[in-house]
Amino acid sequence: MRRDCWSVECIGSFALVELWQVETPGCTQLASLGKWGGSVLGNDAVIVACQLRDRGLNVTCRLLDPTSADMALIGSVLPPPTVSAIGLKTGESTRSLCLEDPSGRRRWVFSRLPEPGAELGEISANAVYVDYYPEFVEYLNRNLVHHVMSSAQVIVNLSAISSIRDVPRLVVKPSVVQASISRDLTFDEAAAFAIELGEVTGAQKVLVTQGARGAVLAIGKETWHSHSPARLDRSILGAGAVFASEVILGLLEELDRDQLLEWAVRRTALRLESPEMQ
Repeated sequence: MRRDCWSVECIGSFALVELWQVETPGCTQLASLGKWGGSVLGNDAVIVACQLRDRGLNVTCRLLDPTSADMALIGSVLPPPTVSAIGLKTGESTRSLCLEDPSGRRRWVFSRLPEPGAELGEISANAVYVDYYPEFVEYLNRNLVHHVMSSAQVIVNLSAISSIRDVPRLVVKPSVVQASISRDLTFDEAAAFAIELGEVTGAQKVLVTQGARGAVLAIGKETWHSHSPARLDRSILGAGAVFASEVILGLLEELDRDQLLEWAVRRTALRLESPEMQ
């Protein structure tokens, strides 16, 4: 299918995000040394929408409970016809602080937590990318089951997952589930986690990323691993969203199994090493 004939809907929230990399594992001390790791405009759904739009796809983005200041800011990266607000609050821009320890584990501090109440509405896209942030689980479960076409490919991004116990109950059966885990885990441990994540969510494909180390794909009990060729010595905010956009493009190209994984890992590395991501 031609790219301009394939439609993608991205669903998530918006924030001005800053990354601080701290030296203390677990980030539990009252005071710790660290360094600023960069900032990004928008959460994963916004980044995926921007990436796919730049590649010629027909993309729309629904933001859950943004502020009017958020909507003014997002206009600099996505034009108004592309993005819509599901509920709208007054107030200043939403901000979040990401604290990352040496293993890649992250904690978050938010200036506000969106509380969507308005209905999501009908979704007729060929593919639907959803940020299943913990605060949105109940809302998304209530809305997606009624409003997504049964033929659509649903790509779910699970955030703040450190163990299988953290995985939320999903009422839709995803085509793809993506999650990131600690860089300290071995590839065998990452593969076992991916298999278990597939069993819990019912996803057809599970992709588990480990930053610059690469990613693992699980389909049923079969797993594949791909090393990242990226020569990066630091974390990059939005890298997981760039990876997700490449997965969606790979699905459009009808890639599967190890070909899909290699495509996504290698093309993500190229994107992350490009000047605009530095």
